[in-house]
Amino acid sequence: MSQAYLRKVELLRGQYLAELPQDLAQIGTLITLIRDGRDHEESWELLHRVLHDNAGNAGMLSFARLEALFRDALAPLETSYPVALPPEPGTIDRIAEKVELIRDETEKLRADLGV
Repeated sequence: MSQAYLRKVELLRGQYLAELPQDLAQIGTLITLIRDGRDHEESWELLHRVLHDNAGNAGMLSFARLEALFRDALAPLETSYPVALPPEPGTIDRIAEKVELIRDETEKLRADLGV
C-alpha cells in the first residue's frame, strides 16, 4: 500500500475516534429514554442503527476490539429486532453494560492515538 493511502486511513481512524464520543452520548440519551419509557419504539430503532453503524465503521477502520464490543452491545437487538419490540426485560441494562466497555475502549484508543 502506498504511504498516501496509509495516511488517509490514519486520518479516517483519527476522525472516527474524534467523533465517536458524540455517538456514545446519543446512545446514552437513547438508553435513558428507553429506561424512562419515553419515545420507546423509535428509540429502540435508532439505538439499533447507531450501534450497527458503529460496529461496521469500527470494523472497516480495523478497530477489532471496538467492533467486537459494538457487536456484543448490538446482539440482544439482533435477536429480537424488529419483530419483538420491546425486547425482553433487562435488554437495555445488558446493552448499557456493553456501552460502558465501549466508552472505556474508546478512551484508551483516543489516548493511544493522541486524539
